[in-house]
Amino acid sequence: MEKPCKVVTAEQMREIDQITTQKFGMRGTMLMENAGGACTDEIEQFVQHQNSFKGKIKIFCGTGNNGGDGFVIGRYLANRGYEIEQYLIGTMSRLNGDAKEHALIFLNYGNKLIELDDESKIDHITINQDDIIVDAILGNGIKGAITGAILNVVGKINASGAKVIAIDIPTGLPTDFPHLIGDAIKATLTLTIGLPKISEVLYQTKKWVGELKIVDIGFPKDLLLSKEIKTNLISKTDVVQYFPKRRQDGHKGDMGNVAIVAGSVGMTGAAILSARAAFLSGPGFVKLGIPQSLNEIAEKNLIEILTFPLAQTSEQSLSIHAYDGIKKMSKDSSSLLIGPGLSLNIETKQLVKKIIGECHLPLVVDADGLNILSENIAILENNHRPIILTPHIGEMSRLIKKSKEEILNDPIKYATSFAKKWKAIIVLKSASTIVADPEGNIWVNVLGNDGMAKAGSGDILAGLIAGFWAQGVEGIQAAIIGTWIHSMAGDLASVKKGKNAMMATDILDAIPEAIKTTLA
Repeated sequence: MEKPCKVVTAEQMREIDQITTQKFGMRGTMLMENAGGACTDEIEQFVQHQNSFKGKIKIFCGTGNNGGDGFVIGRYLANRGYEIEQYLIGTMSRLNGDAKEHALIFLNYGNKLIELDDESKIDHITINQDDIIVDAILGNGIKGAITGAILNVVGKINASGAKVIAIDIPTGLPTDFPHLIGDAIKATLTLTIGLPKISEVLYQTKKWVGELKIVDIGFPKDLLLSKEIKTNLISKTDVVQYFPKRRQDGHKGDMGNVAIVAGSVGMTGAAILSARAAFLSGPGFVKLGIPQSLNEIAEKNLIEILTFPLAQTSEQSLSIHAYDGIKKMSKDSSSLLIGPGLSLNIETKQLVKKIIGECHLPLVVDADGLNILSENIAILENNHRPIILTPHIGEMSRLIKKSKEEILNDPIKYATSFAKKWKAIIVLKSASTIVADPEGNIWVNVLGNDGMAKAGSGDILAGLIAGFWAQGVEGIQAAIIGTWIHSMAGDLASVKKGKNAMMATDILDAIPEAIKTTLA
């Protein structure tokens, strides 16, 4: 996503439409005409990119406004010489308003319409694999499962193997949450009107969306960028705008100083990955506090990073007695990361709780730090300094005492409510990572790939966020930048190594190119 973009619920999209017509005087028929025309241009581009297209374009319309868009599309395509078949699930008598007006115009142009007003007609529809289907059946705002004739048509389309272009949102896909109640069109391309919808950008449902393109139909810019809409896509423009600025005459002391508390026996790699990622983000110093018996391993792998051997337990994890050393190490730091690979040793838990409760630095808590925090989340009640928590779904489940399934069914709700309640920034890691701030603002990340689902990937993200935060940007900006750069690095690594073979170190190695590409 290159430019700033909001993501809307069904109600928010309806409000934009209503204000556009009532306040700005843009008639509904005109908006429908614009939508159909803009979608037609995209459909034509799609068709032209198909190798020797020999099928037909079959347009399936519902009786609402989505169907009205379909009638405009049918008229334009027929006028441009394409062979089309136009279907209405229902009868003309059920149409009204803008949709009926455009259906009549479609017929007045001499086009043929096939009304699917009983099941037998649906049974006789032929859809070939070579056809291109335009889904203009149901649009924004459905709440329940599709049934009856619409369900039968959807099943027939999905079974055909034909490429499908959905208008606004695939039929059957709910707008506001990432799970299906029934069946839905599985689109090849979705042309979403005005702004993307919640379910189109969250990974649980976006597989039904296919490629997503935003179609501009003339809504006022101020409405599309309204601050009242709290959900955003992370964009390149955001990242460039927020990215730490470097002074040409600056020295390493001006560039930020990151302290990291991480590692235990068997999990030294987590500490090393987070420290390297933090340094690649651009600060002048990174300091790693690690159990003393593991310091030699860290020193051999971290040439540029200062390592601090700290008091340890008999299990080679950090001891409560490491606290004074951590205070000394982090004295001049501008951010502190705690958690990667720490272990759940009893003394280590005491140390983590003490740091979270007493540290006054901007604090990033990750991995075992989060698992320890989940045992006594009330530590955050008296939190008066900026804090970023970076849980994956399992860690979030432990933090809020909800099942993974509940969280996955409404991740935006749970990320938002947690951030508000505990006055923390949440980076909820998943295939569509969600960043939430205490004011109720949400940013959804659409970069990244399943090759990043490897041990160590989260340690890199935590290090990046701590590193950017140390350079003087705000916490929410550090979370947004870190999430974007991490995912872009993952995408670059997947191209180079493939999703199966790529490792966390490949993501790490791709960070410089990800930063350079973003800022280019």
